[in-house]
Amino acid sequence: MRDNLKGGKRRSPRMNDLAEPRPRGSNPLAALGREYRRVTRDETLRRHWLWYALGAVVGVIGLVVGQPIAVLIGLVIILVCAIPEIWYRRSLNHLTFSARWGAPRVFFGEVVPLEITVESQQGLPLPALEVGADLPGVLKPVSAVTATSYRFQRHLLVETLSLWGRQRVERSHALQCTARGVYRLGPVRLRSSDPFGWMTRQEQFNAPDTAETTLVVFPLVAPLGDVSFAAMAPFGELPTPRRLIDDPLRVAGARAYQLGDDPRLIHWKATARTGALQTKTLDPSGQYRFVVALDVNSYQEARQGIDPVLLELSVSAAASFAYRALDDGYATGLLANCALIPLADDEERASASGAFTRSEDGYGGDLGPRSMVITPTTIIPSALPPAPRTARLSTVATRGTNGVIEPGVVWLPPTHHADQRERILTALAQAAPVIGPPIERLLMSQRSSYGLGTTVVLISTTTALRADTVAYLMDLRRSGIGAHLALIGYRGSPGLTPTYDLPTHYIGGREVWYELINAHRQGDFALIGDANGRRGVA
Repeated sequence: MRDNLKGGKRRSPRMNDLAEPRPRGSNPLAALGREYRRVTRDETLRRHWLWYALGAVVGVIGLVVGQPIAVLIGLVIILVCAIPEIWYRRSLNHLTFSARWGAPRVFFGEVVPLEITVESQQGLPLPALEVGADLPGVLKPVSAVTATSYRFQRHLLVETLSLWGRQRVERSHALQCTARGVYRLGPVRLRSSDPFGWMTRQEQFNAPDTAETTLVVFPLVAPLGDVSFAAMAPFGELPTPRRLIDDPLRVAGARAYQLGDDPRLIHWKATARTGALQTKTLDPSGQYRFVVALDVNSYQEARQGIDPVLLELSVSAAASFAYRALDDGYATGLLANCALIPLADDEERASASGAFTRSEDGYGGDLGPRSMVITPTTIIPSALPPAPRTARLSTVATRGTNGVIEPGVVWLPPTHHADQRERILTALAQAAPVIGPPIERLLMSQRSSYGLGTTVVLISTTTALRADTVAYLMDLRRSGIGAHLALIGYRGSPGLTPTYDLPTHYIGGREVWYELINAHRQGDFALIGDANGRRGVA
């Protein structure tokens, strides 16, 4: 042994050295030691044990002096102290809690129910159980008690319950969505007290990252008034009730096989997935295609940051344009230079157990909500049904002058797919206030996807419009693509880049956003692009 310590040859480990250690739970003395360490670390139990010491002292004094009443008082003190400790130790041990949103996707201003379920799996009644769900501040309870949260721009939805042994209680609260975005429920705080109200136990549970605990609020969609975008090649581009010819290269979806369908159009992948013959549905060769291009930058210089009010108005305008185009039957797409707030992907949703997990510390471990995590790359909204390849949200990388690939591009190709409306609104709801690459680079990278006769509407602010952007839009018009500008701002704004003969629509500034919010609260809508107001069409 002394040679080994001096640097000699180390002995090879024996089989006993490699054996697994004995489980800690198998030794009763070890379990007793863990309980002792837990009690000594728990400040509440440590203070409570002083009452046991007081009862013991009173009882011992009664025995010494021969006073049975003193002994009885000591026993009563110990008994009364034991009752709160039983509730403190066991009240939250056999408690099942679950919470879910009544709808995973809602529109701006709608009311969504939050369903909370608490079940006690033990015979011990809980006279006072307080449930506090941590929610974003933009989700306003219609009628509920709220408390201040230690997290920024969030509050606690507080619900006080009383449960008998083995009882299940369900509660539903209505929340009004006052801002678009992706919001995650939790963490949830549970606080229980004994019948005397002496000892209070509190624990925090993390919400699982599933579709039931993630809420997507779509942006505000407002009427457009008399705004219209003329096509460059209207012949054969307007939608008609009857198709002249279908394009076999543009698959819109799949349907059930019918007698007489061309065998070459059988969708074999969909057939294998559903177990029944499926036929491809094709887009017509001649159709009107509409692309909404969103520039999230508020200023030309990145150091000036992003104006949140102008960003919300831009996103609302993009959602309104896309919504109207889809209502008119046009194949609509979306192009944006923004990062997206991520949603849980399929693997995360499949691996999540769906149960709330107890936090190891008092702050609930990782409490970062999905609404506070931003990714520079595009995330596919996997909660939506699978779409054809032409309608899938894709990530596009544009190469800048420095040779660095710049991620963070949202590109939804134009399509008539039934899920295109939800995909566009979901992508706009995920748009994060992060400065993106120049929009003209993205327009250039997707030029081959537009096709002759496509109408491209660029939504930008008057302070972010660049001369290169105007020049490229005019080049698109010369090539047969209907390029239009929809500017957040007013005609004649100081420092406005000249637009020449490019069709330009002025939406208005931050006052318009406040007008839209107030009109929505009153049950009425202000128009985007109203020719009678300051938001007139150029």
